[in-house]
Amino acid sequence: MQQDRDIIHIESLYKSFGDFRVLDGLDLTLEKDRVNIIIGRSGGGKSVLIKHIIGLLKPDSGRILVRGEDIVPMGEGEMARVR
Repeated sequence: MQQDRDIIHIESLYKSFGDFRVLDGLDLTLEKDRVNIIIGRSGGGKSVLIKHIIGLLKPDSGRILVRGEDIVPMGEGEMARVR
């Protein structure tokens, strides 16, 4: 991971709703000064991924690093600071 270029780094992200697994070991790095597009079929997890990145959902497992800080264990007060 290139700390100076990576804004968001996602490692092994898993999320299920009941028996339906939406995110299955997702790895993704979003870099500074780059435009990123998330495309996929309906129900493919696009909105679920975005909700994880902004802290509205917590994953079943995995890490989400925003500028090097893992936001998964953060409470609402800490997330407000990161946002």
